[in-house]
Amino acid sequence: LTFFATIGLLKMYQLPWNFVVLKRFTVLLLILGIVFSTTSFIDRSNNNLLTTEELETFNWMKENTRSDSIILTSPESGPHIIYFAERTPFYSLPEQDRLKASLSNSALSSVYIHELFPTMEDNKITILYITPKMMKALPEDLGLKFLLKNERFKLIHSAEDTEVWAFN
Repeated sequence: LTFFATIGLLKMYQLPWNFVVLKRFTVLLLILGIVFSTTSFIDRSNNNLLTTEELETFNWMKENTRSDSIILTSPESGPHIIYFAERTPFYSLPEQDRLKASLSNSALSSVYIHELFPTMEDNKITILYITPKMMKALPEDLGLKFLLKNERFKLIHSAEDTEVWAFN
């Protein structure tokens, strides 16, 4: 693709133009567009890379959890859980199920036990996977971090800020 884009740019530059200034300005805009879109893509691609701890955790889930486990996590982690851990996320980003999206969001932002536990029980969610990004977004001693201190949650795996909790 880069080869053909370069050929096209060179051909366009070699064509006779009536306004040389307009020709140079057009080529400059094309080059700047390519540079800015490339840097933007590189910046976004680095944000989506998985850490070694996350890959280790997915492998651990694959080997140490039941195959019928349903995992509650952020929607962005859903495709990774499907692929690497070979488990079922409760809600995954590509899904279009608004009810599951709403339930997932309300469960992850729950402040009280009576909000979280019925959602997890009714949907047979047995595992909670918390990423470092989720951990930073959760408030201290309030919400989900506080609810994890309940005896129904048990920390079954931890690697850096990546945690896997079992729900009984």
